Amino acid sequence: MAALRPGYASVEALAGWWSGTLALVSDAGHMVSDSASLGLAALAASAMRYPPSTRHSYGLCRAKIMTAFVNAAFMPDSMR
Repeated sequence: MAALRPGYASVEALAGWWSGTLALVSDAGHMVSDSASLGLAALAASAMRYPPSTRHSYGLCRAKIMTAFVNAAFMPDSMR
């Protein structure tokens, strides 16, 4: 279901541009940022599966912390 979100956002952005409504265009932008957050979370979840090695003694468990930091850094000021 999450894979459909970017396609729906592009259709919504085109419909908003065609009809001249800023509400649809801004909601499409919001859906794009949600999709990016979900994609980063999926990458972090897959990176955390790697076992510890000599280079990464605890594995890649910090991937979720860095993902949370990046998501928070790109969050709008009104959401903080």
